[in-house]
Amino acid sequence: MRLPPELNDLTLDHLHDDKAALARCALVCRDWTHSVRHHLWNTIQLKATMEDITLKLVHPLATPEIAFHVRNIVVASESPIGKVRGETDMHILHHILSLLSHHPHLQSFTLRNITFSPNVCDGDSCTALRLPSIRKLSIVDVAFDALQDVQWLWCMFPSADRLQLDRVWWTPWSNSRVNNVNPCQHTPRPSYKEFALGHCCSRDTVAKWLLGMSPSLDIQTLRLPLVGIHDVFLADLLRGIGVSLHHLEMGSLGHVKNSTRYKAYLDFSANTELKSISIGVPMYRDPATVLEWMTAILSQIVSTTVTHITFSIFPVHKSQNPKALLDNFDWEALVFVLQRPQFARLSNIIFRLAGQTDYLKYPHNFAPLSAILPDIITSHFDPLLRRGVDVSIL
Repeated sequence: MRLPPELNDLTLDHLHDDKAALARCALVCRDWTHSVRHHLWNTIQLKATMEDITLKLVHPLATPEIAFHVRNIVVASESPIGKVRGETDMHILHHILSLLSHHPHLQSFTLRNITFSPNVCDGDSCTALRLPSIRKLSIVDVAFDALQDVQWLWCMFPSADRLQLDRVWWTPWSNSRVNNVNPCQHTPRPSYKEFALGHCCSRDTVAKWLLGMSPSLDIQTLRLPLVGIHDVFLADLLRGIGVSLHHLEMGSLGHVKNSTRYKAYLDFSANTELKSISIGVPMYRDPATVLEWMTAILSQIVSTTVTHITFSIFPVHKSQNPKALLDNFDWEALVFVLQRPQFARLSNIIFRLAGQTDYLKYPHNFAPLSAILPDIITSHFDPLLRRGVDVSIL
């Protein structure tokens, strides 16, 4: 008896991360083949070696039945994540991009845990290379010879509207260039759905680069997982993004003694269409500093369209006495800010338990905050609850 394709898909979806089981399912019947190939080949992960490129990229993409299902490419070094990165020749990356440029179904490209040698590519084969189907570029834990290498790579994807840079490093004093020009210097960039800027050699330099391409950035979601004392670019970046910004995610603040210094870095006057805000709550800091951090952000919001606010609270070590730590927070001061007129449309406040992977690894060291937060909400958020704001724990 043949089952509807939708039921086959639902059944096989449960095996999405079990490649051995999926490979066996592919041999059961022809009706399962399409779904199995989707899960097996949706993402190709390969090491930056010629052997892996041939085995995991050249051969699969040469088979149309398989190439059709490939959407995401992840390239990493031979070194395990967290270990010292081995240096990879930039020609390897050129070769990979050249192979991928012939396949129109790709959607994302990721580089992870790699150190690249200087980019000595020149000629039209480098500057003219384009992958127009890629919509997302992620560069995580990667070292380049120069920022121009990052710019060159970004230019390869003219339709990309999602950019993630985290733990991206380059040599500040390097004079290397790609043909001594920026290959997309005068190419208009479409709107960005998402821009995530984590640890970098210089976040200021990245912001100046983006603002240099277009002084008016159209970014819908801005993610800043860490804000440091040297991030003086932030006000210019927020002003440049303007009314296009709908979701703002601010992570933990850096290690400074006086978090009020960050007020000078924030300028939300142009972000009048914000819909949601997410703020990291660094529980390793003292309660007064954390409160200053949260209120420094919220007190400068001018948008009257904010409906959702999320506080991402990280695990608390049991030695810190989590209940006493949370009780010492001046929650009333935070609630007072959230009752201002600009938050009249606020409908949801979510306390998200972030960093749960760390908690699960060391359950005897960290306290389960899910058992403590309900009392905090009941005791301190009553004015917002009576106004109809839903306060929940996720």
